[in-house]
Amino acid sequence: MLDLADAHEFLAGVVAWVDLTSPRISEVLAQLSKRPKLRGIRYADAEGNERWLLGEEVLHGLREVARYKLTFDVLVRPHHLKYIPTLADQVPELRMVVDHIAKPRIAPNELEPWATDIAKLADIPQIYCKVSGMVTEADWKRWTVEDLKPYVDHVLKVFGVERLMWGSDWPVCLLAANYHEVYRSVLEVTDSLSREQREKLYGLNAQRFYRLT
Repeated sequence: MLDLADAHEFLAGVVAWVDLTSPRISEVLAQLSKRPKLRGIRYADAEGNERWLLGEEVLHGLREVARYKLTFDVLVRPHHLKYIPTLADQVPELRMVVDHIAKPRIAPNELEPWATDIAKLADIPQIYCKVSGMVTEADWKRWTVEDLKPYVDHVLKVFGVERLMWGSDWPVCLLAANYHEVYRSVLEVTDSLSREQREKLYGLNAQRFYRLT
């Protein structure tokens, strides 16, 4: 991906996967950080450990991520949210963005405990939230914009438009919608935003967070 970004000017940066638990994490990040288009790290637990964010190896890895001034894309589900404030305390210099608004249970229209837990994250200034990945948490065949609206309204209320960024979640979104349907759905939900606010949501906030400008 870094080679592709170097070869194509329209690719502004790469958020790369690395194994945060590797004993070689510092060496790996030292090498990757020589590539100017590396902007952040993304990692998720594949073992089903609810407390994975607070594991000693993961915390060590994230301290290294912060040391190299990289961001962290946090790929979690609602039951992980309660651990992120402790993570922020443990690694206060780490700038984070919660991917896919933490994938709330949209299909059964469940707001809690997701709504309460994600609101607590909004009190932590170095945490942003990515408005993405929602259609695949809704009913793939019958979702509507109205299904998404309560969740987008909530993150707008608690984070404010300044710390939100839109994402397509392409190609995963193709399970439930195409790129244009995803884009139009959030445009419709946020139709009350001003032009300036939309520019922040759809680009400027991501540029600032990933230090692309």
